[in-house]
Amino acid sequence: ISTQGVGGGANIGEGKITVEPSKEVAKERVFCVIWHETIHALFQERIDLLIKEYLRKNKFEKEIKDIGLGRNARNLINEVLVSSLIPEGYLAKKFFKKSIYKPDKVFQEKLKRDKNFGLIRAYLSWKLYSKTKHYIDNNKQLDRDYFKAIRKVYLDYLKKVSGRY
Repeated sequence: ISTQGVGGGANIGEGKITVEPSKEVAKERVFCVIWHETIHALFQERIDLLIKEYLRKNKFEKEIKDIGLGRNARNLINEVLVSSLIPEGYLAKKFFKKSIYKPDKVFQEKLKRDKNFGLIRAYLSWKLYSKTKHYIDNNKQLDRDYFKAIRKVYLDYLKKVSGRY
């Protein structure tokens, strides 16, 4: 059982997900994580193809390694993409009435200090909220522009925390 609220995975076999809730976590958060992992399970093959196509022409491994999270570009884009939908994004608000947390000064200071992927993912998802909403509300398919937006908000984050880029 998770001590951090709720976690999950979609990497135990095709079409299978895991969810690890703590006793204290709100059921809405659990449902959001279930949907997050379901999106991975159902669409991962297509998402991987889109990411691979994008990264073939747009490299940014160096910038990702600079933060020292042990993530690669594919993993970062994949997680931020799905998180920008749910649990930190537009679909969470639309279907679960989850308020989207706007990072305040305390959060942003913590973001500068802590190299925590969950915090970074939530921040990047918040930064992508209006673009994600636009794509969904207009039935727009994922395209290179969405991946460029992920890269841009990530580089803006790096600039904010390190003064580089």
